[in-house]
Amino acid sequence: MLSHIKDNKKQTELKISGMSCAICATTIEKSILSLEGVSYAQVNLGTETATIEYDSTKLKLTDIEKSVTDAGYEVINEGVNLKIGGMTCAMCVKTIENALVRLDGIVSANVNLGTQKAYVTYNPGITTVPEMKKAIEDAGYEYLGMEGEDTEDLEEIAREKDLRKKRNRFIVGFAVGIPLMILMHLPVDFPSMAYFMMVVSTPAFVYVSYPIFSAAYRALKNRNLNMDVMYSMGIGVAFISSIMGTFEFVLTDSFIRGTPSHWKYWSFMPVHDLSKIITMHEGGTPLLENNSLTRDIGCKRLLIKYEAMNPTGSFKDRGSSLEITKAIEYGKKKVVLASTGNMGASIAAYAAFAGLDCLVFVPNIVGQAKIKQIRAYGAEIRIVDDDYSETMKQAEEYVITHSDSFLTGDYPWRGEGTKSAGFEIADQLYWNVPDIVISPIGNGTLIWGIFEAFIDMHTVGIIDCIPVIVGVQVDGCRPVVDAWESKEKVIIPVNDPQTIATAIACGDPIDGLGALKALKETNGMAVSVSDEEVLEARDFMGKHGIFVEPSGAVAYAGARRITERLDKKIVVCMGTGHGLKDMCGI
Repeated sequence: MLSHIKDNKKQTELKISGMSCAICATTIEKSILSLEGVSYAQVNLGTETATIEYDSTKLKLTDIEKSVTDAGYEVINEGVNLKIGGMTCAMCVKTIENALVRLDGIVSANVNLGTQKAYVTYNPGITTVPEMKKAIEDAGYEYLGMEGEDTEDLEEIAREKDLRKKRNRFIVGFAVGIPLMILMHLPVDFPSMAYFMMVVSTPAFVYVSYPIFSAAYRALKNRNLNMDVMYSMGIGVAFISSIMGTFEFVLTDSFIRGTPSHWKYWSFMPVHDLSKIITMHEGGTPLLENNSLTRDIGCKRLLIKYEAMNPTGSFKDRGSSLEITKAIEYGKKKVVLASTGNMGASIAAYAAFAGLDCLVFVPNIVGQAKIKQIRAYGAEIRIVDDDYSETMKQAEEYVITHSDSFLTGDYPWRGEGTKSAGFEIADQLYWNVPDIVISPIGNGTLIWGIFEAFIDMHTVGIIDCIPVIVGVQVDGCRPVVDAWESKEKVIIPVNDPQTIATAIACGDPIDGLGALKALKETNGMAVSVSDEEVLEARDFMGKHGIFVEPSGAVAYAGARRITERLDKKIVVCMGTGHGLKDMCGI
């Protein structure tokens, strides 16, 4: 039985097996009382129960259970399989798991996307299945009963209802979208055309996109940044920008002719208070054209978007500027992230500039040069003896238990900030679009941001077409390439990725599905290159005046792999980080 005593003090009762005498009870009591935050513990040998009073801000129920098992005894819990509807991706899994484990009495929750089920281990004296049902539904998903219950009719009804709603939205979207698309290309124009299209499209937009925005709202309410949040931000900003374009708030002469810079495109970003923008004059990086590189690839024009000119030497500064701006907007005092190096240095610099504390979790593959740069900005570093996925998990768990902290990293805010790279490419080409943009894929945020930028520009009428986007990974860490080649709709993580390009050694990319979407919707492709090809590309670029780290040469190495597709094309390769960040092999 669980009851709130006062403030953060809670009382709980655990069922324990394995006790045979009073000494056993005393041993368990001592083990529990040794935990910081436990104020009372009494074990009853006769009923085989332990009554504990503890501070929920200092430890979890699972910590108490672990102290019992460490003492050599067993806590008796129950397990149940729950059927869940409405899951579509790995972030849905995470959302439901987080919603369940936040319930008092839940020991663990493991959700299987493939079977659409969750196996929950719980203390029946503290929580119940109806409470789990409420948690699942509050998170925005459907509870379809327990394993073993006769719920086939319920599942079928839910499935038919969902398909019917999707069909109706599909019909409405096409019925409105196709005529509007035809009107856009007719040689007929009249002064009120834009207003007419706005009036016709707005109701359809609200109806068709409602499930995405409602799911995003529920995800944010549960402190999760899933794909629905990303999609809602993308289409929401695009629609608002389109409205602003209709009333000529965006596509002014000063906007079109202004010097490219990150915050020039603020109207396409989710920013509410311009007075709180944190900037170190990121963006505005050069688009370099070198004849030797063009001849090497054999294309019409080869340009390098040289992101090394950002304040901390990588493209990460674009997303960091927006993320730290959002942290200030939400009144947070500390930022936390997991990083393979570049993002850690970037966030540490921007946090220091804004007067915020910073904690960076890094996997053990990160080189000392990047760790020293992070420390130079005054950030605290925790080195995790594992891969990036585990490092990211530890950062997320830290934020969950520290309410004054703000989670930064490859999440939707960063993707929105990274869009400025795509805007600048078009801007620097006098609002023309290159034929192909080639980008490395680590967590997928850069390639997704570039794709979203071109979508936004096309939506508001700045550009007429969208470039083909090519994603490049390294052979030692290619989960997106594997999904692309096998035509899978899910990303299968790579455990313990090994590559010279450590900045993109992300075995379980957060925005991997977004990267796949960008490739598919632009008729692009995904390719992988070897570490040797990366170093050769890095050295060749350096000999022609463009110095990048190994990860920054991945896009150019990818271009060398697909030269047959680049003939007579204007190609932009992303040079993502400065060579001084990682001088491996030099």
